[in-house]
Amino acid sequence: MASHPGQKVLVRMAMAVGSALAASALLMGCASQPEPHELNSPSADEAVDDPSPELPKYTTDLQLSEEEKKAVDEALAVLERYIEVTNEVFGNGGEGAEQFEDVAKDATLISTQSDAADLRSKDAAMVGEFGVNEIKIHELELARSEVPVPYVSVHACVPTHEYRFTDHDDDSDSEDSDDVVTFEFIIANYDDGWFVSEQYLWAEECDV
Repeated sequence: MASHPGQKVLVRMAMAVGSALAASALLMGCASQPEPHELNSPSADEAVDDPSPELPKYTTDLQLSEEEKKAVDEALAVLERYIEVTNEVFGNGGEGAEQFEDVAKDATLISTQSDAADLRSKDAAMVGEFGVNEIKIHELELARSEVPVPYVSVHACVPTHEYRFTDHDDDSDSEDSDDVVTFEFIIANYDDGWFVSEQYLWAEECDV
């Protein structure tokens, strides 16, 4: 099973990749899962309506300032675009991978471009759609005095049964399931804007 190109991409999408921001403790994760972090100033865990209808609703235990709410909106907009690009590129068998440069950097950019090249070389493609159905703002740090690159950490439930990978000769390489896992996405604010910097498999269940 490990030799199948679709499974290789699926594992890459779900597992942690190398650290992009070495100076931040949160962003120093390697291939293993990051440790849970304490949340500051917890408040009631209730949905927050985004001002733009295009952005998803989210929950958080954090007491967000207006500046932080704006940062979260911007980060989630990039996450939404990243998901769109992932579905478009992987659904087209890895074609158009340069689009990831607009929404990803560092570890995520390297892994997605590598995955796209693997799909092209193996004549494989993604079937279905990669997406999230619950989002929680886990952590954020906007002060450049504290971290070199400000970031928002998002936990999101991903229904993995809604997408799979197939090669040209086999369009039924995965069994039906109702699996839902939790990803952590690190969306970081570089000088030229917000980008998805890293993604991890946080939990093998929906845990937000």
